[in-house]
Order: sequence, then C-alpha cells, then structure tokens
Amino acid sequence: MTKDDYCPAIMTALFGRDAEITAVTGVLDVAAARVAAPAEQRTLLICGEPGIGKTALLEAAVGQAGRLGLRVLRTTGVQSEADLPYAGLHQLFLPLLGELDRLEPDDRDALGAAFGFTDAEAGSPFRIAAAGLQLLGGSAAEQPVLIAVEDAHWLDGPTRDVLMFVLRQATHDDIAVLITTRETGGGAYGAGLPVLALGRLAPEAAAGLLDERTPGLPAEVRERLLGLADGLPLALRELPTAATDLPVPGAGPAVVTLTGRLEQIFAGRLAGLPPGARTYLLFAALDDGVRQDDLIAGRPVTAADLDAIVAARLATPGPGAVRWEHPLARSAVRQSAAPAERRAAHAALAAHLAGEPDRAVWHRAAAAIGPDEDLAEALAATAHRARRRGALAIAIAALEQAAVTGTDQTRRGDRLLTAVDFASNLGRMDLLGHLFEVAAGVDLDPATRNYFSWVEEAVGLRAWTGVERVPAFTAAVRDLRDAGQIDRALDHLFGFALRCWYSTMDDESRAELSTLAAELDPSLSEPRQLAVMAWCDPIRQAGTVRGRLAAVAAARAGDPEGLAHLVMAAAAVGDHPRAAELLELAYPGLRAQGRIGQLVETLGAAAWMYIQLGRPRDAEIVSDEAVRLGRASGQPRMIAIAALGTGAAAAQRGDEALAESVTAQMELVLAGPAIAHLRLVRATALLGAGRYPQAYEQLRTVFDPADPAYHPFIQHWLIGDWAETCRHLGRADEAWSTVAALTEVAGRTDSPGLDVNLVYARAILSDDEDADQVFGVALAGDLDAWPLLRARLLLAYGIRLRRRRRVTDARGRLRSALELFTAIGAAAWAGQTRRELVAAGVTVADPEPPAGAGLTAQETQIARLAAGGITNREIGRRLFLSHRTVGTHLHRIYFKLGVPNRTALADLLSRQG
Repeated sequence: MTKDDYCPAIMTALFGRDAEITAVTGVLDVAAARVAAPAEQRTLLICGEPGIGKTALLEAAVGQAGRLGLRVLRTTGVQSEADLPYAGLHQLFLPLLGELDRLEPDDRDALGAAFGFTDAEAGSPFRIAAAGLQLLGGSAAEQPVLIAVEDAHWLDGPTRDVLMFVLRQATHDDIAVLITTRETGGGAYGAGLPVLALGRLAPEAAAGLLDERTPGLPAEVRERLLGLADGLPLALRELPTAATDLPVPGAGPAVVTLTGRLEQIFAGRLAGLPPGARTYLLFAALDDGVRQDDLIAGRPVTAADLDAIVAARLATPGPGAVRWEHPLARSAVRQSAAPAERRAAHAALAAHLAGEPDRAVWHRAAAAIGPDEDLAEALAATAHRARRRGALAIAIAALEQAAVTGTDQTRRGDRLLTAVDFASNLGRMDLLGHLFEVAAGVDLDPATRNYFSWVEEAVGLRAWTGVERVPAFTAAVRDLRDAGQIDRALDHLFGFALRCWYSTMDDESRAELSTLAAELDPSLSEPRQLAVMAWCDPIRQAGTVRGRLAAVAAARAGDPEGLAHLVMAAAAVGDHPRAAELLELAYPGLRAQGRIGQLVETLGAAAWMYIQLGRPRDAEIVSDEAVRLGRASGQPRMIAIAALGTGAAAAQRGDEALAESVTAQMELVLAGPAIAHLRLVRATALLGAGRYPQAYEQLRTVFDPADPAYHPFIQHWLIGDWAETCRHLGRADEAWSTVAALTEVAGRTDSPGLDVNLVYARAILSDDEDADQVFGVALAGDLDAWPLLRARLLLAYGIRLRRRRRVTDARGRLRSALELFTAIGAAAWAGQTRRELVAAGVTVADPEPPAGAGLTAQETQIARLAAGGITNREIGRRLFLSHRTVGTHLHRIYFKLGVPNRTALADLLSRQG
C-alpha cells in the first residue's frame, strides 16, 4: 500500500505516516494469506484524539482490502444509537443477512430476534455472539473478511460485546479487524490486543501538509498556523479558514484548547446559515440516525438550506442519515444550542419517533426536566424489550435511568435490583460498581438500601463486614418472604451465599442463613435453595442437600441454570461424584442457550470437583475453557479460581513448574480464604515431588484459624495430604489431632469427600502392625470415583510392605498403583512408584505416553468430541468456535497423534481409554 494508490485527500491525510500504513497492511495481509493466526496478528485498534487522521487511515485500509480481495463489512458508531440494541451489529451484518438461512435454526432465530425481525426472545447476549461468530466464520470460509469499525466509542454495548467475543474466538478464521476509537489505549476494546496510537505529525510533515493544502500563505500566518495546529491534521485543514482570527504567539496564554478552537470554527459557520438550515442541523446532531425525510418533515427546511449546509462544510445531507464533516462539527452544533432549545428539539424528535418507542424514549428522557413516573415506566418497558433481545447492557442503562427518573420508591428499588441482576449475569464488575454508586444517590427503602450494601460486599467491591450484618440481612429477607416475594428473597440469599463459603463465619450465622433458605420453600424444590444451604452451612445441611439432589435434578431436567446450581451445591457438600453427573446434564443446555456467564462459573467450580476426583485432564479442560470463555466474554469474576484449576491439574500431573507459574500469577489477585486454593496447588505439587517440609508449610496455613488462608471446608479436601506430610516429618500426633476433630465433624454431616479423605488419612497414619487391616478396609471401600486416592493408597501400602520385607505382596500393590497413576497422567507419583518397584526387584519399562498426552486442553476437548462422531460445525457451536477453527485444530490433532482421520482417532482414543 503506497500513497500513490489513494485519492489526494486520503494521501494528504496520511502524509508522513508510512509506519502506520505498514501496520495496517500487516493486518490485512494476514487475512488475505488465509493462514491461521492469533487475534493479535489480525486485529488493530487505531486510537487517537479527534482530527488525528483515524478515518483517513481506515478509508485507506478499506481501499487496500478491496485490492487484496477481502470482503469488507463496515459499521460506524453513532452517538444517538448507542442505546439501541445491536444497531451497530445490524449495520455490520447487513451484507450477510441473505446468508442467515445457512445457519442452524437456533442461531438464525437468535440473530433475527436480536435485530427485531421477530418478537421471539433472543436469549443470552452470548448466544447472539456465538451465532454472529458462526455467520462471520461461514462468510470468511468463502472469502477473507475485513471488519472495519469507525468511532467504536459510540457503538452500542451489545455490538461491542459481540465484536470482542468474535475477536477472541475466531482464532483461525480469515478475518481482519480494524477499529478506530478516541479512547486512549483502545479503551474497552484494548485488553490484550495491539493498539496503534496515532500521534501528531512531525514538524516537517505538518509543514508539507499545510503547504500542499493551502499554498502561498504569508510566512507569519504560516508559522502561526503551524504553531497552533501542533501537528494535528484536522487543524492544518480547518485553521486556515479562520487565519485572521488566530491568536498571536507570545501575546498571552491560550484560553481555548485546540479542540475547543476547532469547535468554535465549526460553530462560527452556523452564524451565517438560514434558520431552516440551523434547525435541520440541530435535529440531526441530536439524532444522527434519523433519515433526511424525517428531519425535513413538518419543518421549514428548503433545498437552499441544504445547499448552505454543504457550502459551510459542516455536513453533507443525503437521503439517509446526515454525514458530518467531522464529529467536532456535530458537537459544535449541539453546544451552540441553548438548553431550552435542545430540550424542545428532543421533545419534537420523541413525538416524531413515537412509532419507534426504543428511540423515542431516550429523547423523552433528554427533554425531561423533573421526575416523571410515566417516563420511568416507558424506560422500564424499553429495558424489558432490550432484555428479550439479549441486550442486557442497554437494559441496565434503561433501568438505571428509570430508577433515577421515577417517583415510586418501591419501583425505583426494584428497577435497580433488576439492573444489578443483569450486570451480575454479564459478569460486569464495572457496571455493578456504577450501579452501586447510583443506588447511593437515590431514595430507596431501608431494606433495599441494605441489600445493595450486602451485595457490594458479596461481590468484593466493598470490605467484608462478616457476621455483623447477618441479623439485619435475614430480617430483610423474611420481610420479602412475608410479602410473598419468594423469588426475590431467594435471589438475595443466593447473591450472599457464595461469599459465606469464602468466609470464616460462625456456626450460628451459617445455621441462621441456611435455615432461612429452607423455610422459603418447605418442599426444597428450588435449586437456588439447595445451593444456598450448601454454601452457607455445608456441614449441617449436607444430608438434606444430598437427599434432594436426585429429585430436584429430575424435576429440572430442562433447566440448565437450575442444574448448574445443583452442581455447585453437590460440590460444596463434598459429593463430587454426583456433581460430575449433574455437570454432564447441565452442560448441553448451558451451551445451547449461550449462558456463558454461568458456564464460566460452573466450569471453574467443576475444575476443583475434578481435582478432588483425581481427574487432572478433565480439570485442565474445564478450567482452560472457563478462562478462555471468561476472557472472550469480558467476565473477570471466577477467572482467577478457574485459572488456578489449571495449576492444580498441573500439580496432580507432576508439572511443578507450571503449577508454580500459575500460582505465582494468581497470588497477585486472590485474598482471604480463597488463598487456600493456592496452598492446595503448591502442596499437591510438593507432595508429588516428595518435598514434605515445604508441603507442610503450605498445608499448615489452611488448618490454622489465625492464618488468612484458613478455610474450614477446604480442610476436608486436604486432610489426607496433611496426614501424609505429618507422618513423613515425624508429626503424626499433630495430624491425628486434626483427624480426630474432622472425624467428629464427619459424624455430624454426610460428606463423601470428607469421609474418603479421612479413610486415606487414617490409613496413612496407622501403625505398621495395624496396616494390613486399615489399608485392607480402605482399599475394600468404593473408590471407583476416586482413582487418584486409590492409587495413592496402593502406593503407600506397597511402600509399607516392601520396607517390612514383604516384597512379593508389595509388588502387586505397586504395579496396580503404577497402572492407575499412568492412566490418570499423574507423572510425579508414577515416578515414585516406578522407583519403589525397582527397589522391589521389578524391571519397569519406560512408560508409553497415553493417547493425547501432547495435546492442549482445547485440542483434547475437540478430539473427544470428534471421536464421538460430532461434525466440525456442531463442535464449533458447542465450544463457541467457528467450524474453520475446529477444522484447523483437528488437522493439528491428527498430526500430533499420527492418525489420518476421525475413524482412526476414535480407535486410538478408545484403545487407550
């Protein structure tokens, strides 16, 4: 791409910017070459102040894309459409709407509902993002695509979310993305993606541009212009038109910024326009999505007025929306109007757009001068429609405005609470924080005010006050119950409960919260109930929760959200095998409905469930997907715990370096009892390596009530490790004391996880003379769901037998242990076992790596699905990937495993388990 390729205006705007052109060319070339490349190589965020040349650079890129054979899809952020769901996405996808029939019916229906083609409910915003990914991926498979986004800072939030999801998930599609925005560093789009920050022109380039645009200027004027413009291309173009009104350098400090002066220049051009032209421009500035016919209708606007607007170089009227000369011109028109004049124009636009209530309501809000419950109701209705279209961010904005505008105190609180629920579903901590600030400034009833305070603590945006607030909280929930608002009461408890799991709350407070949850529905048929009871009081409520899981799961077979809550409840009370079964039931529905927010949370919890079951590969797969989807959908909540699941899986597999790398990163973001997860990962890695003194230091903190890492329930997972560590260090009495305390707990609860770990701990701590009986009882138990624990029991027993010179007996146990460790992929423990076998006189061959050992977590997931006979397209839809990305992964999988096709892949995986 060279300057000679462009029209003079673009060439001039790009004067002296060869480096920027090269950066843009690189992005286009990657897509045109049709080679797999990460998003970082196919995306460029072009940011800079107004007038810096972003639009010209984008236009140049669009021209080059056409020459390279790329299909160009464009959208432009329009300030007046920032609150219209998917307005930007609809514009972007207009050329593709004829291809909707290629999509699966539910993808087609999701996009149709999002764009308002039908009255159906669109579902989750991420369902729409996933459908958009399939549409774009299908188009890119036929012809490389350039997505060109101008003024992204004004795009509606749902469009932005879809774009960011596509950027991160279309990892192997021929899609280039160029985005221009004023926001420094790319703003909301900049996380982890390359940014091209346009700077002002160098003095020589600025002088050359000015001379090319306005030749023959007097030397004094030329120098004044160059000094004022300071390398800003727009200033070099516009300032010469006002050269006689420029400040003289050295005559005093500049009162107006350069941007302000440019706005003044544009505003100055308004003065000479006829009234009809000024009216036309004001209405266009307040809603630049309105078509020209609508702007003229009923107003004294003539053809001469339109010609005057063009002559003043403010905007270009046309049959569609007005095209502004520059965003600063639009801003100048808005700022030049008096407040009363703007309100009147908004009111007129609202009346004109009465047939488009979701556009009109924002003009009504802008025209309002005081509280208005009717307007608040209209905003709440807009929020309802936005939610049905999957546009939760816009629904939140409408509910916030409704809460501020309305006069009914109860409705005001309900609207804000609903907005909080939506923000929580999106995982948007920024929106939650903003809503808490709004709530602090409006009149709310005491119960709602307290609830906002509690939720702010529960999500970690405010210091945790612990049990001090529990009595007032439970009183407020009982008030909701007595008023018949059972669902809202459960929501309150549910939002509070997870924080209880990660706290050192006293038993009385736990009992009060769990009892209240049980009272809300005596039939115990609501999944949120069981989750609250399990999170708040897992010891007392384990039996009740476990007793209701099967019946409630059967009744909620078509409710993936409810099933996901049951997964969390089962895991919290230590029934990890049942949690794994429930997860398999919840997965398909969460994926099909695009419930990515809940999927991320559930996958993060599932990683720890699989760690407890000794299934590190499964833990690695779910934690990897949780992190990827959490990042792709902009959900930071739970990502840290999910990411740490990767470290726990690495520790079980014996990859101490990876485990430590992950924990070191997560140590920077975790605090309080959640630190217990860090200690678990490090202790697991150290135990596998036989480094008992270091493991002791990690484990000790989880059992010490005075330590920040103390966790009364994660102790249940670690008691076996604690016993093994203490025995090796001659501290058996210390471990026996803890075992005794937890045995008393086990007698008051019904937790399979605690029971099985106590069995392991007692076997490890047993005296040699009791070993045969204790290990015999332990190994005779039902350990099918706990293969790692069985393998470790066999190893420990084999070691005891060999050291008591019962070599023959030892060999059988050690061989069985090695077989299990190898199947699990627990390399460090398998290494320990091989060394024990050699010491027992057994020749041990080097182990063959299991099928798929060299695959990444995502590749393993795709390989398993492909081996099950699922098509690339269906795999893509399940994993929120394009089918092209799935195909690329499969080719890599075939190469790594040395198989030619799916049939051979399925055979290999079935033979090696």
